[in-house]
Amino acid sequence: MYESFSQDVKNEIVSSHVKNKCCKKAFLRGMIFGTNPSDETALYLESENPSVVMHYAKLIKEITGRRKENDISFTAITDSDRLNELCTLLEIDGVNATDAPISGCDECIRAFVRGAFLTCGTVTYPENSYHMEFLVRGSERAEMLMSLLDEMGTNPKLIERRSGFYGVYFKDSESVLDMFGILGANKATFKMLDVKMYKDFRNNINRLNNCEMANMGKTAAAYETTMRAIEKIIASDKLDTLPDELKATLDLRAAFPSATLKELAEMHTPPITKSGVNHRLKKIEQFAEKL
Repeated sequence: MYESFSQDVKNEIVSSHVKNKCCKKAFLRGMIFGTNPSDETALYLESENPSVVMHYAKLIKEITGRRKENDISFTAITDSDRLNELCTLLEIDGVNATDAPISGCDECIRAFVRGAFLTCGTVTYPENSYHMEFLVRGSERAEMLMSLLDEMGTNPKLIERRSGFYGVYFKDSESVLDMFGILGANKATFKMLDVKMYKDFRNNINRLNNCEMANMGKTAAAYETTMRAIEKIIASDKLDTLPDELKATLDLRAAFPSATLKELAEMHTPPITKSGVNHRLKKIEQFAEKL
């Protein structure tokens, strides 16, 4: 479920249309950024998602003009001339460049982040937890991505992972929802809202049940205190010293131990209120404490 939800989000990103040429370049830069190349001499793309691979190749074809070449030829670019040509078209010093500004229209940064998510992003199925993460190589890449996400009004967290990799992540539902908006993943947004609504509803039910159990426990404890007080008074020689109204309530409670306060109130002559019964029972308990 974890992987399939991530792939669903990526498929939705791929299916959305990128209009401006500057945004297409930014999108491809983001994908290259997320491939985490370890050197400057080659560029490899590894993805279990065929749609991501096809989109990657499509963008390179459009930007380089090599529309007739096979898609597979772009997943591993080892020729230095072709690599330099691509970097020049993308206006970056190399595939590891992190300091080149993302220039263009207002949507270019968003396009870059969307591209990066396709190649290094994951998100958990919301029913399990709320967690979205970009896994990038090196602290410089992590700091660059953090800066871009901060600029977009999000609040990412940073954690060092294994072998020089860093995780730029979001851990709460609101942040993940904000990121879905940036990624253009509307279906994922609605799915998460549905799950979040159900989880909140379930949590509220559990909270109410816990409160009800707590109230039942308090009621049982109060009942036990009252019955012990009545037993103590009856066993003593002080029963006749009780005021008449308290003695009437004591007799009714002793005769009907399972009756509710409302039922006891109606049994009195004349009937009294629930609060009146409760007040008298407290007086009876206080009387017993003095014995």
